[in-house]
Amino acid sequence: MMKQKVGCEGVPTAKALEYATLAQAEIALPHTNTQRRANLQEDLSKLEQAHFVKINGVNHFYLDEGPPKGESVILLHGWDCSSFWWHSIVDILNIAGFRTINYDLRGHGFTDDPIVADYEIATLVDDLRKLAELLQLEKFHLLSFSVGSLIATAYAARYPESVASVAFFNYGLFKYSAAFEQFGAKALATVFSKVLRRLKSWRAVYYYARLTLLKNPASRRDIEYGLLSLRDTSPNAAFYMAKSTMSREVLDQLPQWVVSLKMPTLLVAGSHDKVISQKSSKRLATLLPNCTYFVMPHCGHLILAELPAQVATLLKLHLTRASINLTTMITNDSSNGKSESLEFGLENALKS
Repeated sequence: MMKQKVGCEGVPTAKALEYATLAQAEIALPHTNTQRRANLQEDLSKLEQAHFVKINGVNHFYLDEGPPKGESVILLHGWDCSSFWWHSIVDILNIAGFRTINYDLRGHGFTDDPIVADYEIATLVDDLRKLAELLQLEKFHLLSFSVGSLIATAYAARYPESVASVAFFNYGLFKYSAAFEQFGAKALATVFSKVLRRLKSWRAVYYYARLTLLKNPASRRDIEYGLLSLRDTSPNAAFYMAKSTMSREVLDQLPQWVVSLKMPTLLVAGSHDKVISQKSSKRLATLLPNCTYFVMPHCGHLILAELPAQVATLLKLHLTRASINLTTMITNDSSNGKSESLEFGLENALKS
């Protein structure tokens, strides 16, 4: 059974306890297939290792995995997603020697909603700051997906001394639109809350994703995590976070934040992303002072589910080059003395 972790504030949230109960019940069913049972058992093991801590009055869920003395990497998921979306990446980074801190944003995943619906970017940045302070992290890397990248940008601009590098996936630069702020957030949140959140079958979610978000097939497990995040993200979180990301206050400041990021950055766009266009990603890349920009061929918006092996390979190259330990910043090819580039490393990964 799940229990409160020694040394951490808070207790498991109701959402986490409910999922544990549902997972145990499904495991016990005779018709549950072997792979699904193994996945659920792994999820329960993760929940047993999880930490729940009060940050700014909200009970947050996070996992702290990998070698304790490894370079720390904090992962930021996207809008209406959860920390489980990084599941294919975390183990690979841990094996490579990185410590990963993977948490659910307020109102998402197994993290509670705030009593007052505060999902401003500044508040989400402060949540991240408090988590880093709790874990006594002096310097770390940020990995981010979609809207999580906006939080990573704002954080790195505000606290550059604590950020060794930033990786952005499926992210771009947008101009403010009054019409989109007024109607876009409500329309988006309505589709997710009134339609998608009512879906009970992973197949239905998969068909929707294939039509709108995916260019490649995704595993059933990834789609089930998508269904889980739909269930656990509150309508308040979906609406107010979308509204915050589309606000004039945020979008007018975004270019200033971007140009201030002097640390190594990696920006990966999907060639067939229908949510974040290559044009907006390229606009962002041109403003980043120390950026490696890569367009992932034949990829939609959900790169973490579509091409996880390629993502992991690229991240290992990026994190090695941007290492806090300066002696490992560049990997040399002993045969010709030239530095290995991220682009070359990924090209090789894509061929394998």
